[in-house]
Amino acid sequence: APQAASRTPGLDAFTFDYSVGWPLSLILSKHSVTKYQLLFRHLFHCKHVERQLSSSWLSQQEPKQLVGTAAAFTASFGLRQRMLHFLFNIQHYMMFEVIEPNWHVLLQKLRA
Repeated sequence: APQAASRTPGLDAFTFDYSVGWPLSLILSKHSVTKYQLLFRHLFHCKHVERQLSSSWLSQQEPKQLVGTAAAFTASFGLRQRMLHFLFNIQHYMMFEVIEPNWHVLLQKLRA
């Protein structure tokens, strides 16, 4: 069930909007703008998760200092690093392999 508006986290309520005026509305339809909103919202969420994982590194340093506990947390440390690695790679792919080349194609078509 959807969350009540009063309980929606700020991250979920945050959105980018762009009002496309004429003549750009001939190229960028409302449907296209919605697709871009979803894509950038996904990137925004990925960046949020990246920051959360990065900040968890600090909290994982305290148990590491306790004698005999480092081995118990090794799997946790490794999992966090693998998740960060995956997140960096998926963000890089979305930004530099999907968005940027398509942006350049759009600019070339607009100039023609």
